[in-house]
Amino acid sequence: MNPQPSNPFAIPTAPVVMWASSDGTLCLLTCDRGAIDLRIEYDGAVLRQARYLDYRQACEASRQWRVDWDMESRRRKRRSGRITCPECGGDVLPERDAASGAEWLRCASCGDAWGINDAPVREMWRLTH
Repeated sequence: MNPQPSNPFAIPTAPVVMWASSDGTLCLLTCDRGAIDLRIEYDGAVLRQARYLDYRQACEASRQWRVDWDMESRRRKRRSGRITCPECGGDVLPERDAASGAEWLRCASCGDAWGINDAPVREMWRLTH
């Protein structure tokens, strides 16, 4: 016989990152005195926090919080007037080819580029070069 351990999983001693947003927001899970704490932190400030007794409930809450955060982030980006990269959250800058006048957007952080009006960048490259 193979005896089952009384504790099915190890209790983490350090916070576990459940998810991270491109703007630096983290969802952290910690264990403290038999309870599981779940919190959203941004730049050291706790924005949302809850306590759970069951690990599965904490994981499900984490998934729902991610959906909520992404939906709220879209509204914040629209209000700010600043365009951010969908890949990394960096600042996006418009670029233009002087000869043809073709325009595209490029992320200053990761270098990802896309065409204005969803035109693929490689198509604009073919037109301008």
